[in-house]
Amino acid sequence: MGVVVQFDRTLIKGRCQAEATVGAHWDSLRDGAEPPLRSQIRAASLGAHLDRVFLLQRIAPGHGRLRLSGGALNDILGMDLRGMPVSALFTGADRRDLAEALEDCWQRPAIVTISFQCNGSRGHLTLWPMRSDLGDTSRALGCLSLDATTPAPLSRLHITRISYEPLSTNDCPKTEKPAHVGAGLCLVEPEGPLA
Repeated sequence: MGVVVQFDRTLIKGRCQAEATVGAHWDSLRDGAEPPLRSQIRAASLGAHLDRVFLLQRIAPGHGRLRLSGGALNDILGMDLRGMPVSALFTGADRRDLAEALEDCWQRPAIVTISFQCNGSRGHLTLWPMRSDLGDTSRALGCLSLDATTPAPLSRLHITRISYEPLSTNDCPKTEKPAHVGAGLCLVEPEGPLA
């Protein structure tokens, strides 16, 4: 049986304390522009904020599956979201923008913040890219912030803004292609003779 953690939806000076804690832990693990490995993330370092934390896995270009989801995220649809596509949280009209944001997170890679409205409240999801044990950037650590207490379950989220913070000054996305299930992702090498 899981641990139930009370969800405090108070933002601290425009930035949720949970987001600051999660971001600091992620930042302490990365090596320059290289995202940390998923296996390096320690739940104990996230303290009392685990109810706001979630993990995404890239399953296809522009698509991510929720591997773990805290209680705050589950409140949005009033159910356990583990195993569901993250697109289930958003309105149909916003899913194309979501897909592009997910690819920016994994392909650049970049920290992505998706601001949204829901039932008259505002909030955002922040995604920090991570590598799988195979070394491909196909995971993301996420954190949910809401601006006020909102009754659950909520309706689907409507995206109002997306912001990016590339990990490198070289802002050119990598070109990747899906590999067979369980094989991770591989870089696409340019065709033609080597110079």
